[in-house]
Amino acid sequence: MRKGGFTLIELLVVVAIIAILVSVGMVSYSGIQQRGRDTTRKTDLESVASALETYYADNGAYPTANTGKIDCGGALTWGTSALTCGGKTYLSKLPGDSKYPPHEQYCYESTAPNQTYNLYANLENESDPARLSSPVNCGGSSGNPYDFRVKNP
Repeated sequence: MRKGGFTLIELLVVVAIIAILVSVGMVSYSGIQQRGRDTTRKTDLESVASALETYYADNGAYPTANTGKIDCGGALTWGTSALTCGGKTYLSKLPGDSKYPPHEQYCYESTAPNQTYNLYANLENESDPARLSSPVNCGGSSGNPYDFRVKNP
């Protein structure tokens, strides 16, 4: 006569099924996090682009670039500095990529005579259709090519 309870095989099968479900959930969650951070990066660069357009309307040129940073009388640090030029604040704080301390994963370049600019970031989701087909270097760095760009309109 069988006593109440589960056999070892039944318990192992249940544990295996739970492990498979947890691993599938972790992979899905990781992908969602990547897409969320990529959306934040895109939004960050769009807010900087908007501030740069206001700067251009006021000054007739975009700020100069200094090794991947916006230069308004000194290189402004991504993630900590305000975009303040000539005493006017265009953005209260330049965004920074929180996944990559010290937040230097964004890059700015302008072309002489400061009539065009490019803003760059690195996206995590390799299947994002907005990724550049050929990553580019920015700010004089050759070791960290960027794969997402926002250009002036």
